[in-house]
Amino acid sequence: MDYNSASKNFSGLPVLNHEQLAMLSELSDEGCNLVGELFEIFKTTTPAIVEELSTAIEAGNRKAAARLAHRLKGSAANLGAARLAAYCENLELRTKTEGSEIPESCRTDLLEHLNECHLAVGQWLSAR
Repeated sequence: MDYNSASKNFSGLPVLNHEQLAMLSELSDEGCNLVGELFEIFKTTTPAIVEELSTAIEAGNRKAAARLAHRLKGSAANLGAARLAAYCENLELRTKTEGSEIPESCRTDLLEHLNECHLAVGQWLSAR
């Protein structure tokens, strides 16, 4: 995978990992919606992480940006947000690679992937 490609296209990846969501659903107890609870935590915590990540990138603090991208990648992967996790993995590796380009559109791209994730998980939950 070419992590230095500023035009990396993630549209070929699924927005959600349905196997991950099914596994989380199976872990839910009677009266407990594990995916719903994780999603609420995700929606509550990610705005601050995205803001910190954007600030770190703007400041040129690659170490902090890599740490925050890794954190967001893990949260997305645990929720089953496959495309967002892949984008964050790419961003994490870019920030760790000296001389690697971090596109100016990074914050906008991240917010688009995050919004796409919110909509898809919301629809998935509504269908249950």
